[in-house]
Amino acid sequence: MSEPILIDGSEGEGGGQMLRSALTLSLLTGRPFHLFNVRANRPKPGLAAQHLASVEAAARVGQATVRGNQLGSREVLFMPGPVRAGDYEFRIGTAGATALVLQTIYLPLMLRGDRPSQVSVLGGTHVKAAPCFDYLQHTWSKYLELLGGQIQLKLEKRGFYPQGGGAMRAQIAPCPKLRAFQPSTPTAPRAAPHIDCYSYAQGDRSVSRDPSELAQEQVEGFTAVLEEESLPVRVRLEHTQSRQVGTYIGGLLPTTPVPTFHFALGERGVRARQVGQAAAQQLLEHWRAAPRAVDAHAADQLLLPLVFAAGASRFQVAAVTQHLLTNAAVIARFLDRPIQITGTLHEPGCVEIAA
Repeated sequence: MSEPILIDGSEGEGGGQMLRSALTLSLLTGRPFHLFNVRANRPKPGLAAQHLASVEAAARVGQATVRGNQLGSREVLFMPGPVRAGDYEFRIGTAGATALVLQTIYLPLMLRGDRPSQVSVLGGTHVKAAPCFDYLQHTWSKYLELLGGQIQLKLEKRGFYPQGGGAMRAQIAPCPKLRAFQPSTPTAPRAAPHIDCYSYAQGDRSVSRDPSELAQEQVEGFTAVLEEESLPVRVRLEHTQSRQVGTYIGGLLPTTPVPTFHFALGERGVRARQVGQAAAQQLLEHWRAAPRAVDAHAADQLLLPLVFAAGASRFQVAAVTQHLLTNAAVIARFLDRPIQITGTLHEPGCVEIAA
């Protein structure tokens, strides 16, 4: 086996994404890596529960040898073996993001698996700083379909911070080769989109406000913002009695080539109406950026599958993020596949991946 690739975790955005991308790339290339200064730019550096879950998930899927796979560890040495398709269950043990664990291992199972794989992840399905399940279902998985990948998702139980307790399942079909991505540029003027709004709340009336009221107030904040832009909204409300309190609201923006789900989560000290307003503002920012721009989160998440796709890719992005730039830098450590990102940080830009 070759010498491990050295990666300084304090570079770029300095968070857990560097670790997750390195794990994916290591499994796909067979190249080991040594990541030091893990999550150096975070208030609590080192491996937290969800990052450790990603390491252990990658190790199981790739039959890897690992050092530093303990909570709080600031170094990880990962030596991959062959990827093995199968049925897996990963328990984070906290409200750590289930989506991020899935996104660490889906691509190796898709590109190297010799049969379908089923992956269950237990933890947080709707938590901060991570894609929620609805985003995976409405946006992320649809992009993968365009590239030729197939992943079927099922939400078994919602899990919020701090209790977690949620569960999601993914059925991943093998796909020997993915397609490049070059969406066309529109020439006709844009019509006002019709926005589908999803508002959800759960809680116990004995210890919190009625969840039906919270769900409705989120909608009021959401629609108030979009009405100012004359954007029509269709509302879907859902509320559940539960000992665990949690809310979120999202809007499905009918972008092309796939719709984009923009969402916000309820949190202590923030009024439900403000949560709805925050989700609507995110949606509007994307809508104003460009009619066919890939949202900032999907742009980051598309890099890994596209560097393993056949042919050149080129797409507009609603905003260039530090996550996007950092991901490109990590990929360059493992692969000789030029990636050019143009545009100012936090502004619209363009991503080009050479053939």
